[in-house]
Amino acid sequence: MLVVAAFALMTCAVIVVVARAVERPRSIDGGEARSLGLEQKGNIYFGTRDGLSIEAGLPSDRGAVEQRVVVRPFPTPEYLGPHATRAFAPLVLTGDAAFDRSIAICGDDVAIRGALDATTRVAVRAQQLRVHYGQLDGHYRTNEALEQILQLAVVLHHRFVCTPEERLAQLEANVRHDPSAGVRAHNVDALARVPGGLERADALARANEIDESLRLRAAVVAGSSDVLAAVASSTADGDRLAIATEALGSFRSSELPRALDRVRELLGTSPSVPLIRVLGRYGAVADVPLLTSILDAANLRTASRDAIRSIQARVFGSDAGALAIADLQGGELAEADGGSLAVTRTEKEDPPS
Repeated sequence: MLVVAAFALMTCAVIVVVARAVERPRSIDGGEARSLGLEQKGNIYFGTRDGLSIEAGLPSDRGAVEQRVVVRPFPTPEYLGPHATRAFAPLVLTGDAAFDRSIAICGDDVAIRGALDATTRVAVRAQQLRVHYGQLDGHYRTNEALEQILQLAVVLHHRFVCTPEERLAQLEANVRHDPSAGVRAHNVDALARVPGGLERADALARANEIDESLRLRAAVVAGSSDVLAAVASSTADGDRLAIATEALGSFRSSELPRALDRVRELLGTSPSVPLIRVLGRYGAVADVPLLTSILDAANLRTASRDAIRSIQARVFGSDAGALAIADLQGGELAEADGGSLAVTRTEKEDPPS
């Protein structure tokens, strides 16, 4: 019995020793390094992928220690990574609020907005990479995580270092497909600063599958007056009507008078500050009675007064204060003292001076 017990104890001891030996971390062998396209030298991986030089620490089996990977050369963007360590340079916002809160990015805004599509933004946030001083830095614990970083590094590099035509395609694809409205809007604006981008923006302005706000923004960027006029004649949204009319005015379009008629129509039923402002900018003396009728709305009073002053300033030969509002019969134009213009009204609201 004693012999059997002793043998059992020895067996348990052997099992414990073997188990502990298995738990001990080992180095990754050369075959595993080659599967990543890298060469193992001691405790370091070296290699290249798509023209990028890679240097990475060697992880253990259990990933007990985080290892660093460096990818060079990486000249763009100037900085990408946590806000706390960013370079002292202006930030570029992608329009994706969650991404912009998490990741700071500096550099060419057109390249940044084109390169960072929805898939790439998700991957960058997940990997917590940093691009700075011409190299990309990341940290990983397993070979699988290293492979993900290397794949993302290649994708980022290709999306940033591309031809003008590829940049145009990136921006247009983001406008059409990105889930973030802010990203779509920023990419429309970026198109205007790339050779050939105005033609793409004009095509987007005419794409019926895109929502009206985005088509309107593309029309403003591209100067598509016919699209702006169509939006002005059909939209029931005061903000969009104001944007379309403002753009038509800035382009000196022959469609402006019809757009202003729509502004007057909507002001009569659903007055708003943007509509008041655009009428003040492009309206005529005959619009003063309409603007005067809105003065009693507290939230619109300041905008109405400013619009009346703006019209007054455009009256040929008028001095400040020449266009007055008098408490008479209500609404009609009349001649004030000295031959200047007056607009009668029935309310006791003091007029702008």
